This record gives sequence, structure tokens and C-alpha cells, in this order.
Amino acid sequence: MEITINGKSYVLFGRKPVVPQRETSIVYEGGYYYGSKNIESTISKQMSEEVLRSFSKQPVCRRAIEIIKSGVLSLPWAIEKRNQDDERDFSKEIAIIQDCINNPNYTDTYRSLFGSAIEDMCVGDCGTIEICESVNPDKPLWLYPVDGFTIRINTGFVKQPTDIRYSQTKSNGSEIKLADQDLMYLKKNDFTNTPLGLGAVESAFHIINYLLETQRYASVVTSKAVPKFILNLGKNIDTETLLKFRKYFDEEVYGSGKTPLVGGSEGIKAEQIAASTDDGLYLQWQHFLTVIIAYTFGIDPKRFNEGSQTDRSTVEEQRENILDEAIKPIAEVIAENINKKIINRLGLGQDLVFRYIYEDNESRKKQKSDRVLNEYNSDLLTLNEARLLLGYDEADDKFGNMLKSEIKNELNTKYALDTQTDTGGFNGQGKNRYE
Repeated sequence: MEITINGKSYVLFGRKPVVPQRETSIVYEGGYYYGSKNIESTISKQMSEEVLRSFSKQPVCRRAIEIIKSGVLSLPWAIEKRNQDDERDFSKEIAIIQDCINNPNYTDTYRSLFGSAIEDMCVGDCGTIEICESVNPDKPLWLYPVDGFTIRINTGFVKQPTDIRYSQTKSNGSEIKLADQDLMYLKKNDFTNTPLGLGAVESAFHIINYLLETQRYASVVTSKAVPKFILNLGKNIDTETLLKFRKYFDEEVYGSGKTPLVGGSEGIKAEQIAASTDDGLYLQWQHFLTVIIAYTFGIDPKRFNEGSQTDRSTVEEQRENILDEAIKPIAEVIAENINKKIINRLGLGQDLVFRYIYEDNESRKKQKSDRVLNEYNSDLLTLNEARLLLGYDEADDKFGNMLKSEIKNELNTKYALDTQTDTGGFNGQGKNRYE
């Protein structure tokens, strides 16, 4: 029997609950408690959705988001057994899960569904997908995209997947409540002071605003065709002479490309009244802001033609950095949620796993090949172990499970080679193969 006093649960007799009662609580910003109090209170994004989405359409942000989104969606993925030694056949279950992901509903595909979720992750770290259960065993789950900015997170303690964790106010004013298992809330950043994440656009909010203001000023300066200099004809010039000079300048000088010749005056002075160099357009400031935005998204600034030009990293290394710092973190969040909210919900969490396949570039492939061959030559790996690490099938002969030295001894014995002579016997490199 279990009773609750002052928010704490006590077991009077019988077994302890499977999920133990926590003693601490998390106090969120604004006085929200993650515990037994304020069960109905919710937290939503404070920053304006319209502003963030508008900022995400700015060219630098758009480029960064497209790099991340295209990178994640182009990754190959697979659903496979957790234990490769498991002899059970899960081909039917794998095909069902793949269909749920590739064809989430009648209108969306894997690319459109998760593409929109990645977009919201980059903007506000709130990619959201609703999960609806079906009675059809061949398609048990349907997935639908949701605007993550419309979702509010319940600050109450969630003990089991069926507990209410999210809520959304519909256009007609009615409120719907969603259990933890009914919604994927994809976020990359987690904090103890708030259940909300922090998107790249949200993080770079002020930097993007500075960039837009600078670009707007530069656009006004260049598009309005403000003259860079003004001519001063001196303090003794009268109105009639001024009008004659203006007529002469408009008709004979402006746009003609001829060198103007004047005389009979004390001299003409030119005074600068607008920016005539790049410094006046704050181009260096714009470059700096672009670099900061690139870092916020985890992307090498050189992909935006910014950053240090003395960096000797190759294109492959730059792509590798983007994969590790920008693409993988988003992909791993998606994989974790698919495993938890889809595969676990179908009761297959202990047997199957969804994972993305990260293919090595040529540099990494060579490094791996050299390492495996060195370990094989040092008798640390058998032939089959080395072949599997390099992506080849196992050898089906007796040499497959031997070390290199064992293979050498076996061949020397087979061909009766004397390892004490100058020939030295078989050395694993083809020497004396036919002796």
C-alpha cells in the first residue's frame, strides 16, 4: 500500500514501486516546479515564432539550415538486430517499422516529415512529430508533423509514457493534451532550469539582427546613389555664377567622361559627405557576424567564404567537421526518439535498433585500413577479424580463424619449407610460394 503525504510517497507494506520516488525537484525559470506541484502548469517558447522564422529565412541562416537538413536527410539508415547472434527472424517487423518511417501518413514522406522537424530544431530546438496508434497491424503507427512553437511542455513529473506531458491550443480555442508517448519533441540542448531547448537561430538572435541592420544600412547607402563628395566654389560665389556652373557641370561634365577645365575662381574644394570605401559600409563587421552565425550552427565559416584563409584543412576535413559538429548531433536526437517512441512502443526495443550509417571519407578509410593491417601483421587479429573490420566477408577455409604467424607456420609445414635456410620459408608476402 502506498500513500502520499506532502508530495512524498510512502510504502506501508508490500513491494517497493518499480519506479522509485525522487527526493529532489527541479525548479524551472518562472517558479515552475518539476515535481508534484503545479501539475497543470506549462511552459512555452517566450521568443516570438514569427521573428525567429523570419530570421531563419535570412541568406546566411538559410544556407546553414540547408547544409544541416540536407546532411541529415541524405544519411543512410537501417533497422537491425541489437544482438547479431540472435537467430530469430525479425524481417517482417523491420519491414513494418521501415514503412511507418518512409510513409508516415498519406501526404508526407520520410524527407518531408523529418525535414520539417529538423527545420524547427534549427530555429527553436523544438522539432515535433505526433504519433498516432492504429489498429492495423501492418501499419501500427502514423506520424504527423506539428509546429513545435505551438506545443507547451507540462512541468509535472512524468512517471510513465501514458502521463500527460504536452499540450496545444487549437485555432478554435480548445486545448488538447498529449501523453509523453504520443509526441516526439526533438531538441538538441537540455537544461536543468527549463524543459525547453535552444535553437541555433534562437541563440544567434541578436547577431542575426545586427547583421540585418548592417546590411540594411549598406543597401540604403549603395542603392540611393548618394554622392560621395560635394563641391565648394568658395564663399564669394554669387547665385548667377553658381547656376551657370551647375548647368555647365550637368551638361558638359556629368556622365561625359571628359576632364573638366575651369578657371577664374579662387579654387574648387571637394568635401566628402558619404562613405567612399568598404569601411563605410561596415563590410568587415558583416564578415565577423557571419562567422559568429556559422559557429552557432556548428559549421565551418569557410563554407560561407569566411574565416581564416591560412587554415590548411582540406575539403574532406571540412566536411568531416561539419558531419561531427552539425549533422551528427541532430541525427542522434532523431535516432534516439525513433528508438524510444516507435520501436520501444511496439515492444521491440530489446530486439531492434534504428541507427544512422556514417560513411567514412577516403582519409578515414585509409587510416582504418592501415591500422587493421598493422594489427593483423602484429598477430593481434585473425584473418577473418581483419576482413570483417575492412568490410569483407569471412574466409571460408581453415586459415580464416588463424593469426598471420599461424598461417605462415601452416604453409611452411604444408610445403615442407625449411625456415632455417636462406630462403626463410613463407613470409606471408608471396616469397618462396612455389618452392
